[in-house]
Amino acid sequence: MNTVKKIDILNIGLMVISLIAAFLLPFWLFLFSYAVLGPLHYLTEIGWLNKKRYFTTGRFDFLPLIIVAVVWSALYLFVELFIGLPNEMKEDWLGANWFERVSSLQDKLPNLLLAALIGSVVMTFVKSWWIKLLALAAGFLLGVLFNYLDLTIYSHLIGALLPTLIHVFVFTGIFMLYGALKSKSIYGYAGVGLLAVCGICCFAIPSVATAADFGDSLDTYRASNFYSINAILLNFDQPQPWDYSNSSLFNEFGIQIQRFIAFAYTYHYLNWFSKTSIIGWHKISRLNIVASLIIWAGSVALYIYDYSIGLKVLLFLSILHVILEFPLNAHSFVGIFKGIFSKAK
Repeated sequence: MNTVKKIDILNIGLMVISLIAAFLLPFWLFLFSYAVLGPLHYLTEIGWLNKKRYFTTGRFDFLPLIIVAVVWSALYLFVELFIGLPNEMKEDWLGANWFERVSSLQDKLPNLLLAALIGSVVMTFVKSWWIKLLALAAGFLLGVLFNYLDLTIYSHLIGALLPTLIHVFVFTGIFMLYGALKSKSIYGYAGVGLLAVCGICCFAIPSVATAADFGDSLDTYRASNFYSINAILLNFDQPQPWDYSNSSLFNEFGIQIQRFIAFAYTYHYLNWFSKTSIIGWHKISRLNIVASLIIWAGSVALYIYDYSIGLKVLLFLSILHVILEFPLNAHSFVGIFKGIFSKAK
């Protein structure tokens, strides 16, 4: 049995395990995976992308993507910290219409991601630096246009779902399909099909549990900002603000959503770690391994100490690995189209 076949079979097993765990412990599984598997995934993938020159045509194309990640993180943390202040302080700083002003600032977050996404597509295939900068600017201005048109679906799709569920579920499926087309592995194709089936099962199978059955894990999840993803999926076509404390966030459909979130994140991480030949653990220097393990251990300890603080501290590393992966996403999409076209031809 060759290595590709073994990895494909392993991934099918990991997928089934992730799905079962997501059904049994939807909140705890997500919290565990994001805090323990997540930081190690960020570190190892960024290191691997660096060795691949981020799949772009220029040596320093990653720099504007890092700048986008820095600005995005700073704006996000400012908005989140500001919203947590007493209303009296908000009114003293920004006046009675503070919510509108902060909402205007929040509108810039999807624009930054759209700029990075469009810029990354151009960086993957174009060598001219000025065209790359133009693509970044065009992506941001396109986002401003969407803001002007007040498209709720834009802010939800690009601002919230692109760096979360689209990244961990859709792009994972794209990588798997691209790999199956290259290896022509029947188990690879089966894995792609099973991924879709697992996603459907999260919603198709009724939940017999209620929010009260998940105890402390639900309380920790409420304390994090991830419940906004649940709210967006439940109110996809509705503009904010919503009542996040509403118990309907975790009704039967809400728990089904949480199953999907837990499954998608857990399998996304496990899928990455299963690709030992891609990561090349044996080729990584001892110094880099030790440094990564120290950062990872510190990150996990921070999550154990206070999960919400861990989310804030690791926010930049999390969004950085999402943005730096955009060129690879574009490369994979093109590779799939080429593979399908060549088969059809």
